[in-house]
Amino acid sequence: MTQSQPIPNVTQEDVERIVRRDFPADECESVSTMLEEVGGGSEGAERSRLQLAVLKLSEGRQATLRMEVQSAKFDFRDAIAAAEYPEYKKLGSRVDSLSTEERNRIVVEDWNQYQEWLYRGDSSKDAKRKEPPEKNSTQGNKGPGLGEGFVVGGCGCLGAFLALGVFGSMVGGRFHIDIGGMVLLFACGGVIGSIIVAVYNKGRRDASGG
Repeated sequence: MTQSQPIPNVTQEDVERIVRRDFPADECESVSTMLEEVGGGSEGAERSRLQLAVLKLSEGRQATLRMEVQSAKFDFRDAIAAAEYPEYKKLGSRVDSLSTEERNRIVVEDWNQYQEWLYRGDSSKDAKRKEPPEKNSTQGNKGPGLGEGFVVGGCGCLGAFLALGVFGSMVGGRFHIDIGGMVLLFACGGVIGSIIVAVYNKGRRDASGG
């Protein structure tokens, strides 16, 4: 299963630290003022996350920061994707043609490059850097397979058929078992079960962002 893209846990302290690290002292105040223009509708970590995204994309240049701020005000998602998931973003729709292993490799590389940037020059970065949050990964939680769905669906239909037959015979009806019909019933139930599993797994992938 494809690993979903992790979300960095950042604070306003990180924003202030990056401003001091990447910009000359005489520019820090004006840079902080510019940053106030982005993330106005968000609070806490989400606001800090967006401000860090434009800081990363500006590469320590105030003129570039001004452009990135304006761009983020138009579409904040594009700024976050470019800063946190650059390789994944470059691939666009082509990512769907990659193998699960290749997509997972890109997710990990994107995470590592962001962490390297965030803690660059920080003597305590080894203690602060984190692995991608486990809750953001769907690895090890693959969900049911199509084969399982087929078997469960087929058995479910057969079980319902037999239960109705037994009930009918108990109230005076006739219950005739036709092997060919039961095979067909099992196959139909299996197809339905497989479709349900496919839709369910797609929903899980969409929800996880993978």
